Amino acid sequence: MVFQEEGFEDACKDMLPFISAHHTEISKYTDLELAPDMEKYKTIAEHGLYSVFTVRSDEGELLGYAGFFMSPMLHFKNSHQAVCDLIYVRPEYRRSGIGNDFVSFIDDMLREKGISAVFYNVPAKMDWSELLVKKGYELHDRMYSRRI
Repeated sequence: MVFQEEGFEDACKDMLPFISAHHTEISKYTDLELAPDMEKYKTIAEHGLYSVFTVRSDEGELLGYAGFFMSPMLHFKNSHQAVCDLIYVRPEYRRSGIGNDFVSFIDDMLREKGISAVFYNVPAKMDWSELLVKKGYELHDRMYSRRI
């Protein structure tokens, strides 16, 4: 396995075939058109405010990916924090230990970037919080939504 940080555009080429299935798997509102603004993501990444991490096979095949927004927070301007935008491990590689190792790798990389706190939104439709708790993460907030 190869865990790495990749440039946004390079990673997206391999991520795009999985994004739609990922959205369907975790989204409550699957009827909303998935239409990421790739130019805005690219701009944010170019400014160092978004990072993409991947896990690949030794042959280079994409097995999983994660994207994080990183910034000083408006409430805590001296604290650089990271919020997970998306994280995905292909279904056939789940429960193999890859997710555990991936989160450890991401923590290390974010720590190197000066991040002091990491936040994951765990979809109710696919609760993987048990892995995060085992890694020392704590329940912080709950998010509620409704269509209006």
